[in-house]
Amino acid sequence: MHQYRNIFSRPLLWIRLLKAIISRSASYDSPEITTHIHSSIVTFSRFTRILRIHTKQNISKMVQAVRINCHGDRTMLKKPHYEAIKISATDKIFTDHETSDIADRLGLPILTHRCPPNPVWERELDHRAFNGWSPFNNREATFLHLSLDKDAVLDFSTGSMGWGWAPTQWQNRVGSVIVVRQDKKPLSPLHVEALCKYCLDEVQPLIGHSLGEYAPEEPMSKETAMSMICRPTFVIFWNKLLTAKLREGVDVDISSPYAV
Repeated sequence: MHQYRNIFSRPLLWIRLLKAIISRSASYDSPEITTHIHSSIVTFSRFTRILRIHTKQNISKMVQAVRINCHGDRTMLKKPHYEAIKISATDKIFTDHETSDIADRLGLPILTHRCPPNPVWERELDHRAFNGWSPFNNREATFLHLSLDKDAVLDFSTGSMGWGWAPTQWQNRVGSVIVVRQDKKPLSPLHVEALCKYCLDEVQPLIGHSLGEYAPEEPMSKETAMSMICRPTFVIFWNKLLTAKLREGVDVDISSPYAV
C-alpha cells in the first residue's frame, strides 16, 4: 500500500495513470470519471471504485456486430464466413469507418472497417494453400461497397471506379471486415449474409444491365436500376433466403433486420 500512497500523493501522476487505463477502451464522457480526473486528491479506494464502475459501464455498452472473414481467415484459421462478435460502443469503428451505399438505400445504414491481416497467412506466398485465390480475397465485402453514385466517375486519385463499382480500396487486399449497424442495434451473421448476397445476386445484375452487359438489350437507366434497389425487394430476398435455409435444415428463428 505504501507504493500506492506515493503514487496518489502526486496528482499529475495518477491522473496520467487513470487516463491511460480509461483510454484503452472508452472515451472520457463518463461524468463521474471526468469529475474525479479534475479533483486534486483521490484515495486509492476511490480510484479502484471508479475503475470498477467504469468497467461495468463499458461491459454493458457492448454492440453486437459481424465479422466477414476473408479467404485466408476461413482457410487457415477455420473461421466461419460470417462471424458474430461483440465490440465496445466506443470502438474506433464509430469514428473511423466506411459505409455502404446499398445498405443506406435499403434503410439499414452500416459502418465497415477492414481488419489487419493475420500473420499466419499474410506472408504465405504459395497460394496453392488457398486454391489459387489471394488470402485477402473477400468478395462479399467488396460487393457490399458497390457505388450507387450516379455521377461517380473514374478517378484513381480518390479511389473512385465510377457508378456500379467498388472503390479501389475495396478491390485490393481487402481482408476480413467488421460490420456494425450505425444505430448500434444488434446485427446478426444472417443479416449480413443477406445483405451481401442481395448485393451479389440482385444489385450486381441490375447495375450490369445499366452498364450494357446484357446486349443487345437496351441498357436500363441508372434511375431505373436505383428504383429497384429498395426495401421491398430486399424484404422479398430476405424471405427467400430464410426459406432456402429452412430447406437446408438451418435454424432461422431470427427477426428481420427491420424488426430488431
